[in-house]
Amino acid sequence: MTHYNYMLSKNSIQQAYPDWTIHTATDIDTAQTFLNSSLDDNNFYSMFLLDINLVEGTSDESGFELAKSIRACSVYFKTPILFLTFISK
Repeated sequence: MTHYNYMLSKNSIQQAYPDWTIHTATDIDTAQTFLNSSLDDNNFYSMFLLDINLVEGTSDESGFELAKSIRACSVYFKTPILFLTFISK
């Protein structure tokens, strides 16, 4: 996802749902840190919106790896995960 598309998506969601807290990560390590912090703090996410390709400009599929980590947590077994990705040519 290009930085422009990423910011457009985040801003669009934030404008539509101003009461939502949105955490964003551009790599799997940062996303995993958010996930671990939510578990440590008992402050759970109500949904996940994941880009399949977390590394811009590659065929990376680390979004799927992150989804596996999310599903491995019992508190997130039924939490919705929505996948999206932008492909530009």
